[in-house]
Amino acid sequence: MSEATLPREDAAPVRPHDYQILCGTALGALFLIQLQQGLFLLAALGMLIGAAAILLRVRISPILVLIPLILGQIWLVYPVPGLRAQTALQVEDVVLCAAALGYVAGHYRLLSLWRNILPTDPRQRYHKRAATIVPLNRLGRVAVQHRPASLLSRTEIAWLVLELPVFALLAQGAWIVLGVQRDVFGLPARWVQLGQIIWVLTFGLLIAGQIIRAIRLLRMDRLTAKMLLQDALWHETLRDQRRIGRWLAGGWLRRMRKQSPQSM
Repeated sequence: MSEATLPREDAAPVRPHDYQILCGTALGALFLIQLQQGLFLLAALGMLIGAAAILLRVRISPILVLIPLILGQIWLVYPVPGLRAQTALQVEDVVLCAAALGYVAGHYRLLSLWRNILPTDPRQRYHKRAATIVPLNRLGRVAVQHRPASLLSRTEIAWLVLELPVFALLAQGAWIVLGVQRDVFGLPARWVQLGQIIWVLTFGLLIAGQIIRAIRLLRMDRLTAKMLLQDALWHETLRDQRRIGRWLAGGWLRRMRKQSPQSM
């Protein structure tokens, strides 16, 4: 492992209790906001499920914590037919959104630290007494490897906390835009709002996918890019290469037939 990729000794590593503190803070914020809204039962239910998940290390999906929150917000938004007016920025909704996002992100990170992010390969057998094989490069140095999750710097938590209000404000702005009642072909306001959400999500995912694809192509190394170009060339010229191969094989057979009587 090169010096540039080695984790610094003075960098504080990330431990599970760091994300437990983040999830606990988010749960507390969710409980207080829902308690202020008069949703004590739903807030207590979400608090119990979330606390059991992060303290007892129970394999509980963070979605189960969001279900009481979503039910409570739907009951507040739609107590009677009609939409709640969204004309200004509401700090309560921003804090609620940031806390929910922080708990979900922190809980999934906890699950990745406690267990494997991807299922283990059953073909690989790991023994406690097995010797550790460290790959070396051509210069005899340790090859670059991925750093373990436990050696990541705590700056990732700082970046996550800084990103939470940004995404919460974006969600609030999207809700303000979508919450405006519009008359579209005489359809009910709920159907118009649902259509807008589906349209935004569909085109947003398409645009995000193209951006991610472009970033992957820009960050691709030379060997991988060459392999992709060769694969694309093979698929585009498959019929032509097959036809050329038949012609070459036919010409080689004709030459062999002409030369065979002379050799005899």
